[in-house]
Amino acid sequence: MEAPIHQLHRSVCRQSRFSAGFTLVELLTVMSIIAMLATISYPLIGLVKDRQRLGRAKSDLDALGLALEHFKLTNNTYPEFVANNKGLSAFKDDARGYSDEKKSSEALFLALAGWHNEIGEELEFAGSGKGNDSRPRGYINLNDFKFGAEISGRELRKQLENLSANKPLKPAGIYFVDPWKHPYLYKYPILPNQQKLDIRRREDFVLLSKGQDRKISSSSSQSYNSKTWMSSEDAGLDQSEPGNDPNIDNVIQGPSPSG
Repeated sequence: MEAPIHQLHRSVCRQSRFSAGFTLVELLTVMSIIAMLATISYPLIGLVKDRQRLGRAKSDLDALGLALEHFKLTNNTYPEFVANNKGLSAFKDDARGYSDEKKSSEALFLALAGWHNEIGEELEFAGSGKGNDSRPRGYINLNDFKFGAEISGRELRKQLENLSANKPLKPAGIYFVDPWKHPYLYKYPILPNQQKLDIRRREDFVLLSKGQDRKISSSSSQSYNSKTWMSSEDAGLDQSEPGNDPNIDNVIQGPSPSG
């Protein structure tokens, strides 16, 4: 039996009202709520990311510090960084860091990756057409770190892929970077008299990240500039903070909570 026409009309009208969708007021209300939630959550997301970067930087510094100790056990000393070492690349001062800062990080990378010896001299490998060994014996897992370079991203990836080859070629212009894409800074020896192997009396190195603010507070260098990292014994460290005393061996300074 067919339904009366007036009942069918009511059913169609009822369905059309339910399928009409949201009204403009309802849509504006939902959008306002979403905007409010986004406004509230955005600072929290930024805080979480900052803490993640801080944790990653400290983890990197710990891993690099352990690799340096391994290097010392093998070579009886930490790898030296000398800014005028001809085996290092020529860098430019830019937003990522100053030339000497990048050089110090490159020197650390080449030593811990097994390409340079303790005094910054290039080791010989069959991959470069010299020596008998085909691969360098490094002290780190390269996959655990991020790297920077003054070359295109494609060329950087190409060099990093080359390092896993059977006979890799020496990388050029690559250095460790922290979560803010600035070079990790490394300095050894710290004291002038450490530069002579025969009179080295102190075994100190400095390894640190400048953090988000790209600066190192210092009691002797109030304004951090391109010459600070190589200017004095304290390497721009704030000697007033616990753990940054230049008389304490193996200073490893992570970025401050504010920076």
